[in-house]
Amino acid sequence: MRETEPPKVVSLQSRKENLDHIQPRFQQLIQDCRKITMNSTASLLAEMFENIDDALFDAAEKAENNSIQTLFFDSMREVRLKRPQAERVFHQEISQLFTDFIESRPKMSGQQDDSQNVDAEDLSLVQNEAYEESLVVTNMATKVNGRCTEALYALNQRLSIVINGDKVDEGSNPVAAKKIATSFCKALEALETHKRIQEILYQLFDEYVMTGLDAIYDDLNKRLIQADVLPNLKFSARQYAESQGAKRHLDITDAGKDDAEGPDESEGHAPVPSQPQPHTQFPPGGHQPSVQDQPNEQKHAAPPFVPGTGQPAPANKGPLASNIPQHYDNSTPQDAAMDGATYMDPATSDQLFTAISDLITNRHVNDMPLEIPEANFRSVHAFSPPEEGLQPYTTDDLLHALTALQKQNLDTEGTPFTTPQTVNAFKDDLVKHLNADEEHNRNISTEDADIIDLVGMLFDFILDDENLPDVCKTALSHLHTPYLKIALTDKEMFVRHQHPARRLLNSMAQAAVLWAPDESNDRGVLGKIQYVVQRVINDYNGDIELFDLLIKDFNNFINLLKRQSEIIERRAVEATKGRDRLLAARKTAREILETRIRDEQPPKTTVHFLLSAWNDVLVFVLLRHSEESDAWQRASNITDDIFWSVEPKYNKEEKDLLKEKQPHLIASIKEHLINLGGHQEEDIKGLVKPLVMCQRAALRAIQGKPLETPEHHPVEAEVEAAALATLGGIPIEEEEAEPEIENQNVDIDPDLINRLKKLEFGTWFDFTQADNSILRLKLSWFSPTTLNYMFVDTVGNKAAVKPIFTLATELTTGTTRFAEIERAPLMDRAMETIHNLLKRFMGS
Repeated sequence: MRETEPPKVVSLQSRKENLDHIQPRFQQLIQDCRKITMNSTASLLAEMFENIDDALFDAAEKAENNSIQTLFFDSMREVRLKRPQAERVFHQEISQLFTDFIESRPKMSGQQDDSQNVDAEDLSLVQNEAYEESLVVTNMATKVNGRCTEALYALNQRLSIVINGDKVDEGSNPVAAKKIATSFCKALEALETHKRIQEILYQLFDEYVMTGLDAIYDDLNKRLIQADVLPNLKFSARQYAESQGAKRHLDITDAGKDDAEGPDESEGHAPVPSQPQPHTQFPPGGHQPSVQDQPNEQKHAAPPFVPGTGQPAPANKGPLASNIPQHYDNSTPQDAAMDGATYMDPATSDQLFTAISDLITNRHVNDMPLEIPEANFRSVHAFSPPEEGLQPYTTDDLLHALTALQKQNLDTEGTPFTTPQTVNAFKDDLVKHLNADEEHNRNISTEDADIIDLVGMLFDFILDDENLPDVCKTALSHLHTPYLKIALTDKEMFVRHQHPARRLLNSMAQAAVLWAPDESNDRGVLGKIQYVVQRVINDYNGDIELFDLLIKDFNNFINLLKRQSEIIERRAVEATKGRDRLLAARKTAREILETRIRDEQPPKTTVHFLLSAWNDVLVFVLLRHSEESDAWQRASNITDDIFWSVEPKYNKEEKDLLKEKQPHLIASIKEHLINLGGHQEEDIKGLVKPLVMCQRAALRAIQGKPLETPEHHPVEAEVEAAALATLGGIPIEEEEAEPEIENQNVDIDPDLINRLKKLEFGTWFDFTQADNSILRLKLSWFSPTTLNYMFVDTVGNKAAVKPIFTLATELTTGTTRFAEIERAPLMDRAMETIHNLLKRFMGS
């Protein structure tokens, strides 16, 4: 008996251990790339499976015989049942690709295949199946490689840096198109479907998943660029001949040079930029130089320029910056909540902090006032003026006082936080606590006072930031105490973007901007922010690892929220698209029939049949197919025959022809009505009976006498109304009323209309409500049929539908405006604002 193969399960623990040979700052980066790939491909694969039924139904309609048609219908159910297993296998395969990449053991194209071990009698069949599968995979991969040549080449070079300089190509890149397609082949094995079904599934996979790889490659390159992995690539295409034919090659050069030479790729190393970049990548196997290792000309480089001044920064850093290391990891944050944010250049961040430090230091020399009312600034020395001869508080003294205030804040405020912690009140409480048990007064040292004031300016900025909702400001303001404790012991928070405390604050602030907080939902963004703030206040005791745990938990929450909103939004868009298609199909069918009725004037009962039962048939065919399809042509031919069949027939040839065609025509009409669904046989007879009566009247027509046509019976009308209450088994809903355009005599700029027609999905708008509150919504879809714009809220729910001229009118009158969403990180904006504030009041 053959032993059951153990399931392929990727151990998270093993992944972590296998990363030990990779530079620490790249370990999380690889996992981020894995997450981006798995989330994106999972979404694309789910979309593919949601369209399988339609594809199999279309194939069944075109089947050459009943047996094949039955195969397609049966396969619909089988695929639905086995879909979870197939998706699981696909996800495991994608995850395993990254595991192999991390462990540097890719399955190269030249490796021996298992098919070589097959018995001779089975070899022919195996080879044929393997060849067909290989051909499909190769064709799909070739199309992707052709479209994404530059993106893939750049991705290979960046991944080479991440994996310690080992060369990455199609055989080792975990997201290579051929590897993705092969993973789907493995998933198909779980479905155990017929070859005909597999062909359709491969077509759908190519249409939905492989075409989505372009965006995945772009996202991966952007993520690697954010982490400063070869951020300044410049591509130039050249053709060169090799022994096996011409092959496209892209040179990678530094952004500042036209021709840059890197290491010989034949040696297996990735090209390295010719000029040093921030966080320059060093050759594999070598060590990362420390400050002492650097050449003298690098140690004594020209002083940096202070942002906004155009002047070199002073050579001697102030006390705030005195203990900042000269070399630190300043990579951009790796959290999804900050997706799209722009980060300050590492060198600029260091220069900015140096400038702030010097300005704060110089305030003592220049006798800057301890209070600036117009800036709402009050130094801690204003609460406790320094006296000569007194000993300063030690850092431990300050930390003990802050710990006590931290506990007091939690006991007093609790959660949810209802009132903000103002900066001046905090400084007052700190001074009172320090002096409470002192027999002899002591001073707060100048250096510690500078730190206290700087952190105070940071939280003043938070409380004044117009981008943040008030409820989120209130919660974040209570981080003042623990963040001051961090600043007193670790100045890197002010300059290192990757600092866990800085990342957490940035992520929560960005989430508050992007996701509307709901005070009634304790599981929403606001509830999560309040929970994180409470955890920091309650648990922070000097261990910075707490922030690492919290940032991971918070970003997982935001990623889940984002996925949920994307699903809800996608469903809303699909529902609106479906409705728009229905409206368009109804309009097309109605216009066709009404034009023919005006021109040919058929009997009234025929008109009723055409505009009710047959109109729904035409709508159904348009929805399922298109105006260029064979199905639509057949329905149009039947429409022509219906009009012809009720015209009076005066000669024997016409009467004979109608007698011959009439049974086939009625049978075709009944078949189409059956395909609508929801009709019983008796109902269909009632629907076509008036038409049959009109056809008989046409046969009895006599030249010169009026045509005797039957009246439409009211009972038959009731039966027809009940039968037509559904279209294809789905209730026909009333059409949604479009918002009315108020006549405000507003002159609308034609350029605005053109701009709106070209507007990108995802654009945010601010709508002024009746109570003057602002409702922020995102453009999710534009209907080219109705010229309606559909907007969703931050959760993804459909929130508004506006015609293009209504939207243009509101933009012109100012009741609606394009939203300006601040995506720059909170800490970056705060430091720039503090720098400008100090410059203004110092007269610099």
